Amino acid sequence: MEKFRLLGLDTEPVAWGTLLEKWHRVKAESAHDLEVVEQCRANGPCSVPAQKLIDLASEGASRSGRARVGLINRAVNFAITPVSDEAQWGVPDRWSGPLETLRSKQGDCEDYAILQYVALLEAGLSKADLKIIILKNRLSKRRSRCRRSSRGRSVAHPG
Repeated sequence: MEKFRLLGLDTEPVAWGTLLEKWHRVKAESAHDLEVVEQCRANGPCSVPAQKLIDLASEGASRSGRARVGLINRAVNFAITPVSDEAQWGVPDRWSGPLETLRSKQGDCEDYAILQYVALLEAGLSKADLKIIILKNRLSKRRSRCRRSSRGRSVAHPG
């Protein structure tokens, strides 16, 4: 597996395991959610969470670059309340798609990062310019923070 440096840190892509399975599931759910949003934009039926995603993506419309990313991140941070997966779902780790997170109005760090990622895609940023990064705390062997970056090295983290 090829290691590389990102944001000054040694990183490696996830090539197998439950983390990759969770990412594939939420990626498919996010693609479906973006189709729902597209139907809204075409004057089709629009759920409250889908309209909220459109509104979040529009937060940075008047700006570009880091300012745009920052405004959208801030809007996402205010749109949902932090809660652990254990408290919300009764399981230690569950990744929710963006519309599910907006429907429940709560989530943990992965849910914030996924919603921010999809809101930035909806705002017109390219997939090539966005990454979701999972950092592991080597001492406790648990995820300690979720971050997203663009090629411009803008870093945003939930909360």
